[in-house]
Amino acid sequence: MWWTSWLLVSSSHVFGNKINGKHECEPHKNIFFLKTHKAGSTTLQNVLLRYGEANSLTFALPKQPGAHVFNYNLKFNNDLVRPSPSGSYNILCNHLHFDEKGVKETMPQDTKNIAIVRNPLDLFESIMSYYTEEVRAFQRIPGRDIQSRMKNFLDEPS
Repeated sequence: MWWTSWLLVSSSHVFGNKINGKHECEPHKNIFFLKTHKAGSTTLQNVLLRYGEANSLTFALPKQPGAHVFNYNLKFNNDLVRPSPSGSYNILCNHLHFDEKGVKETMPQDTKNIAIVRNPLDLFESIMSYYTEEVRAFQRIPGRDIQSRMKNFLDEPS
């Protein structure tokens, strides 16, 4: 199963840094990072961008000029990716509407998959706090601070 090949590891294991003078693993050049909202993903994306740049790797980037995310209205597929001079990609790490088939068609077979998992309640609190001004449903929840607003929402989610 494709999901069993996912890595939930530290950067020292992904990039093969020396630990106690020994290589604990081999560096990987083909990496897919499932970038999620409000889970520290921009920090890890920045690490991957620097890693790719330092190692002359090729990035799968959105085709739309100036875009930093792939079109959320479409499941990810290779048609959404800016063409690469080499015809292949090493790193895919932008926000996207995940589709396993699309990622498999875009990335090499030996790609390592990475995701960040966050406690769902902490994630929801962060999203509610961050997007209050943009999401009308969050604006309608009464409360003077995020804790009281979370309690009010959980007491009566409708």
